[in-house]
Amino acid sequence: MNSDWQAIRAHYEATGEPLRSVAERFTVPFSTLGKRAVREGWLRAQATAAEGNKNGNKNGNRNKEQEQAQPTNENQRKAQ
Repeated sequence: MNSDWQAIRAHYEATGEPLRSVAERFTVPFSTLGKRAVREGWLRAQATAAEGNKNGNKNGNRNKEQEQAQPTNENQRKAQ
């Protein structure tokens, strides 16, 4: 069986469809899909947006200027 892993990954990352449902849609074993997603670091759009919301950033993106503008306690100690 030769699966189109690029198409599977694109679908997985672009939708909120459950992993088991994606496995059934593309007729690949659920465990294989899960292991591959973890090994290759697949991310869902909702997951990255949720991370941004957790940090008070609506679109989930932080650039270096934003990170430098909000120093951590460690950075503040180094500056003293």
